[in-house]
Amino acid sequence: MAETPPPSSPSTTPSRPPRRARLIPGWTGAWRLWSVRLSTLGAGVMAAWSSLPIELRQALPYADRIAAGLFVAVTVARLVAQEERA
Repeated sequence: MAETPPPSSPSTTPSRPPRRARLIPGWTGAWRLWSVRLSTLGAGVMAAWSSLPIELRQALPYADRIAAGLFVAVTVARLVAQEERA
């Protein structure tokens, strides 16, 4: 049988302080990023979608594919370099 190593004691492992969330540099201009714009659009569509009557939701074709396409568009927009404007 293989031996398991003894558990490390708390005194031998350095403790790290918890990481704090920090805003990205230039966060005030984040509204210009297409990924942020598309995410906001997606949140709005989801909020509106839940308020629609069931009959209307069922009448709209391909709603699940539209939602998936929006999430893919957010990812693509985040990966594509965007122009910096002064």
